[in-house]
Amino acid sequence: MKRRSTLRALLLAAATGPMSVWTGTLRAQSARLPKIGYLLLGPLIEPPTRERQAFLDGLREFGYVPGKTIGIAYASAESAPEFLDAVCADLLKQNVDVIVASGAVTVLAAQKAIRTVPIVMLAVGDPVGIGAVRSLSRPDGNVTGVSFISSELAGKRVQLMKEISPAVKRIAVLWDARNENARFESKATLAAATKLGLKAESIAVANDVELTRAFDR
Repeated sequence: MKRRSTLRALLLAAATGPMSVWTGTLRAQSARLPKIGYLLLGPLIEPPTRERQAFLDGLREFGYVPGKTIGIAYASAESAPEFLDAVCADLLKQNVDVIVASGAVTVLAAQKAIRTVPIVMLAVGDPVGIGAVRSLSRPDGNVTGVSFISSELAGKRVQLMKEISPAVKRIAVLWDARNENARFESKATLAAATKLGLKAESIAVANDVELTRAFDR
């Protein structure tokens, strides 16, 4: 899906989906600008990343101009997942009307810490698999948004690897231990490898040191 189309789908999901109740809240709060909380795991950089720029462009397409018709409160955990709980708490103190969370780690952290504010997810591979929503058609709760389901490609990736190197008998599956979506995809990859008669080892890494050790092995 193209970024612009993704942004349009995201905004429409927030406006017309299960979370549509928040639009009425925004209209009722005419005394102040409605505010979006933008939650990131990584650092906030300038110029904006392509993802964030697409988000800002999408807002303008729908007539929302940051600083004029809508406010945006950015909150970053500076690449440290252990800080996400505190970052989410800070967003709540800023009275945001909706939260945009990028990536599985931030979505799950926001879902855990925030129950009263709608959460719109970005860049999540399988929201059902990681437990962010109950189903794609009926997410329930306060989480909605868009996703790119890539776990279904696990089997194809392993198959292509086997075709490229037929002699391969053993593989290692490295994945980010801090990312629930990565955990889910690693399981799908291991299952696909087993079906092809490969011996597969799951290796979870949580930092650069563990990653270096995994490659040394």
